Amino acid sequence: MRFRTRAPGRHALFALMIGPGGEDYTDAELAAAWQVYGDEIMDWKAAGPPSRPWGWWVFEAGEEPPAADAEPVRLAELGMLTASELASAAESANEAKARQKLGYAEWQIHHGVERVERESIDLYERVLAAGREA
Repeated sequence: MRFRTRAPGRHALFALMIGPGGEDYTDAELAAAWQVYGDEIMDWKAAGPPSRPWGWWVFEAGEEPPAADAEPVRLAELGMLTASELASAAESANEAKARQKLGYAEWQIHHGVERVERESIDLYERVLAAGREA
């Protein structure tokens, strides 16, 4: 059994954002680091698409992080999407719809973008449905 003589410092931020990896932190050390740095990480994460860092999922939601494409839906199910995250998802879906309407379909199919566009629209629709059910 390994014992640490110090609590994890700011270098634990990376593990809290994406999950433990190369560093050897115990669950207790990561939980303590989340208590210290969690708000700072969440402030940094506030802008952008609907997602949460690994530490939030484990120490706040009490569950393992879902796959990236399922994360916005799970956040909607939990009632945890912020207005700006919902707006970001809506903007992505609206942009995809606009590109489809403008006739980029042929180019999108040829370049494999059509799937990405459809996934963006489908994801937003699933987020809205999950939010209504929450």
